[in-house]
Amino acid sequence: MVPPTPIPDRRIRKREKYAAGMILENSSLRRELDDTQAEPLIRWALAAVTAAAQRTAPLPDDDAYTFLEQRVEQIGGVMRLVNRYMAALRAPETSEAGEGPPWIETLRNSLAVLSPNGLDEDTQAALLAFWQADPPDSPELAYAQLLRLLLRLDVA
Repeated sequence: MVPPTPIPDRRIRKREKYAAGMILENSSLRRELDDTQAEPLIRWALAAVTAAAQRTAPLPDDDAYTFLEQRVEQIGGVMRLVNRYMAALRAPETSEAGEGPPWIETLRNSLAVLSPNGLDEDTQAALLAFWQADPPDSPELAYAQLLRLLLRLDVA
């Protein structure tokens, strides 16, 4: 059997640029965050996009772009959950987005899909501990804690 021909880096870069554009152009993914908060979340998303684009190397373009669109939707889903959580922290009387375990369960499931090897026990325990802990003193502290959880993941 002949090994597949490697795809030139420019094709992978083109795929990465396509997926990154979908993240960067969608302001709803950072609507509830100020610029300082949005920046590390966007960097996390772009790192996930880069890893996903690398995984498309053996795929033909049609399959690669389909995979990337699905991946961007999953990454965007995590970003939307973070936004909903921040909105709930800032205005708990008007928002149901941060109430109850379903929020953290949805986040856990979304992250498990994004992680190539699933979530390890430590990460699952950290997510649960985050949810069960007393609310942080400020939305900014809560965001920082949540962001630390996201940044420790191997997301591709």
